[in-house]
Amino acid sequence: MFVWLTIGFAVIHNVISFWSLSLLDFIANRDVRHEHLQLTEEGEPVIQSWGIGRGWTSRQLDGTRLPDSTGIKIANGFRVAAPEGHTPYSWNRRVDSFSDYLSPSTNWFLVAPTIRSSTAYFVGYEARSRRLVGYLGINGFSTAQPTKEQSFVITTSFYNAFAGNLASTIAPGNLPEPIEWGEDAAPPNTAQYANATPDEAWILSQGTIYGIQLRSRKVRVLLKDRPDALWLRQASVSRDGRSFLSLVARTETGLLFIDPSTGEQETTSISLLPYDSFYQLTSGKRLLLQMPQASRQGFGRQFVISWFNEAGEVERRQDVELPPSTESKILSFPTMVAASQPSPMTAFVAWVFGPFFSYHEPDATRNYFGELWHALIEFKLWCLVSLLAGGIAGWACRNRERDVFGNKHWFWPIVVGLCGWFGWMGYICVRPLPARLSNRQWMPIQPEPVRPIGTEIFA
Repeated sequence: MFVWLTIGFAVIHNVISFWSLSLLDFIANRDVRHEHLQLTEEGEPVIQSWGIGRGWTSRQLDGTRLPDSTGIKIANGFRVAAPEGHTPYSWNRRVDSFSDYLSPSTNWFLVAPTIRSSTAYFVGYEARSRRLVGYLGINGFSTAQPTKEQSFVITTSFYNAFAGNLASTIAPGNLPEPIEWGEDAAPPNTAQYANATPDEAWILSQGTIYGIQLRSRKVRVLLKDRPDALWLRQASVSRDGRSFLSLVARTETGLLFIDPSTGEQETTSISLLPYDSFYQLTSGKRLLLQMPQASRQGFGRQFVISWFNEAGEVERRQDVELPPSTESKILSFPTMVAASQPSPMTAFVAWVFGPFFSYHEPDATRNYFGELWHALIEFKLWCLVSLLAGGIAGWACRNRERDVFGNKHWFWPIVVGLCGWFGWMGYICVRPLPARLSNRQWMPIQPEPVRPIGTEIFA
């Protein structure tokens, strides 16, 4: 009964406290705003601002407010940072799926096993029968699993095993099953490129870009002998009303643009920073958004926008500085957790087992003690509040057990102290106070028998 009451009070307290603190934070931070710099598909910078109760508003750099923020088409860019060199953390970040879109179709999976995290290969299965078709490596199609020397060498990153090595006509991901497309058909709601088919993918491996054609099960070399190539991306280019695919590779001196159908190359020499973002507009223009003073997380308030012409030369440059965003200083997530869960046992369990539920996979080289210490520092407010609440609850329980029930054991004070405020609520429900006598003394649980008045006669 004590356990169920404690859990019930914890749930009720958690709901009420989170709702109250969220309401307080909403009322106190109505003037908080967050501003972001965006680039439209026409290549013009727009400042978007978001505030509590006001929604999104957009304005130009000169302060002119745009009437409809939802009608603004924002350009899609990608960061030009090189892969960070971390091992991928979970299995779903080591697998990408593709299809040849034939009928019947074959599903191809690009796999980077844990024991071979620096290499990857394609494995194909029939969509309906699940029968193994074969493998694709740097030497092409094979019915045997490629060896490490025959696989694609990749540089894994924090986000995905193939984040800086893979480019494809369509975005890889989970395939619907079974896939039955015609020989000339393509998946709906995907971009149709005039120079590429939906079954193509490209991989950057040690300075060589391999083109994989899933329908013909062939592997060709699109670019080689470029050890300065750091990562590979795909970008869309619009010309004469048609969309063309362009492969973008970052080098040590700038950006390299490659036509996947002809292999033509175009180089743009520019100094790149780790947190710069590149935009390939549908009109064919190219923009580079730089953050010279970006923080380690990639956030900054000063930007430099560069516009390129068709020859890859900078034809326009503009500096943009955003006003500082107002941040909430009333409440933070650790504060809300400390107020909603003041329990030493809960805080201790979160501190010990929290790092094991992080994005990292088990690794013998990891410093678990350092992670536990970092978690303790991160939740120090929660731990402090929990220890204070547990100490007060245990001390009150000890006085109650000793003065009211005459119990000198430490069972209840320890249990209530570990559970904190919730344990105290469950305890007073399980062990209610006895009645008081007229002389303000507690009635004992087992009162002494009433002594007879007069002389007792035993026969």
